Amino acid sequence: TLFRSKLIQNNRSGSRLSPKGVVVHETATPGATAEREYQYFNSADRGASAHAFVDWEDVIQTIPYDEVAWHAGPTANSRYIGIELCRPSGHDPEKFGRVWNNAVSLFADLFREHGFGEVTVDNLLSHAEVSSRWRESDHTDPVGYFAEYGKTVNDFRDAVQNELNGGYDMEVFNNLATRLEALDRRVNQLENPMIYNYIDHNLPEWARPTIQKLSAKGYLKGNDQGELGLTDEMLKLFVINDRAGLYD
Repeated sequence: TLFRSKLIQNNRSGSRLSPKGVVVHETATPGATAEREYQYFNSADRGASAHAFVDWEDVIQTIPYDEVAWHAGPTANSRYIGIELCRPSGHDPEKFGRVWNNAVSLFADLFREHGFGEVTVDNLLSHAEVSSRWRESDHTDPVGYFAEYGKTVNDFRDAVQNELNGGYDMEVFNNLATRLEALDRRVNQLENPMIYNYIDHNLPEWARPTIQKLSAKGYLKGNDQGELGLTDEMLKLFVINDRAGLYD
């Protein structure tokens, strides 16, 4: 993918932007490349603009990310960077996949560069969500475009977050971390087993009746100090035998 900066001369606000996040759009011009979109917005007054266009080959930045672009209505324009995703000509999953991947990479870069933090519905919005939230536009992109290829805006947010995580699925990572912690506890138990010397609050409740029975019958006497020296494995064995009636 070629990332290029080709700033347009027309359709510029000149107003400073301190972005709070990014809005994802689609161009709704099937077959038009990022270069074609650049030429269109650079050539004459269009009354609209975006910070960058993403196609299956290129990413072209057309407006500085710290300058307001006209992409989603006054409120969103004053708060968000606007990125347009190009449409292939006709249904083309291979090209769409490349557009998607290029966009994910760009959005992740923008999140890193601007310190937007974790991806949320407040810092990565679709044009449709902007329209619903502020009602300054009636556009619903890129919902239909994504749906054509079995994707949603939430899928896109997840993909950007995954890219920010270094390509790791955090749910899988967290599950693995939980299992490793459990394994570490198990190893620690094996290397440093808990020793139960007395029939007190430290002794597990499930084993207490059995140990009390064995002590009462004189089967468990402990050492000279009266320490029983019982491990968890010993407790389990005693309880199993007790339930089998071996101590009755």
